Amino acid sequence: MEENPTEEAVPQNLIGSEAIRVRHLRKTYYTSLFGSDCVEAVKGISMNIYEGQITAILGRNGAGKSTLFNMLIGLVSPTSGTSRVFGLDISLVKVITLLINCFLYSYQSDGLNLYFVKGSL
Repeated sequence: MEENPTEEAVPQNLIGSEAIRVRHLRKTYYTSLFGSDCVEAVKGISMNIYEGQITAILGRNGAGKSTLFNMLIGLVSPTSGTSRVFGLDISLVKVITLLINCFLYSYQSDGLNLYFVKGSL
């Protein structure tokens, strides 16, 4: 990932153990018939989530958390950008394959999003 002076440095022991890699992921929904009005739900996020580490995704209502996870599991296609889960390019995976190979439970209440994934991709 690109170096950014405002971000915490990644410890050497985690480099190479990225479970999820997201690069410039963006999702835009068009709200008019001719595409002149749009809402950018996810605005070009880039991040790594490391295997064996706990990561929290926080944000206010409407910040794009659910859209981000929906893109990561293949339910929603990104407008642009790439994402890999354990090296697998999510854009190449069909939703049915993910549902066969893993169990996904999504529970949302009072702005709290919990995602539990069990199985292998």
